[in-house]
Amino acid sequence: MRDVENTIVQVTESAVREIVGKSTLDFIITEGRSDIQEKTRALLQEILDRYKSGIQIVTVQMQKASPPDEVKAAFDDAVKAREDEQRLKNEAEPMPMTSSACPWWCRAPAAGGAGLPGKRDRAR
Repeated sequence: MRDVENTIVQVTESAVREIVGKSTLDFIITEGRSDIQEKTRALLQEILDRYKSGIQIVTVQMQKASPPDEVKAAFDDAVKAREDEQRLKNEAEPMPMTSSACPWWCRAPAAGGAGLPGKRDRAR
């Protein structure tokens, strides 16, 4: 490798394009940052090893990116909608029958238990 710096720049750009190209935009702009960094590091190292460069890549750190001012409001709306969707999914998930937050009448009976209490038990 004659021009080490230029080679690293080109290999890095290639690795980033490949990893980002295989990812959805939604993933990239939300929770995918660390995953993309690690996959890029691994691919970059693999390519440099094939070149027998002797270079070891320790970390890849992506710069923070933010949408242009012209689309920031739409971007913020999309992020809010995604957060609302996740919140609604979480709220819609049924509570486990053994949860301590579940009242006595909705819990599953204990193994070998008699189930719901009879009239006598409720009168006490």
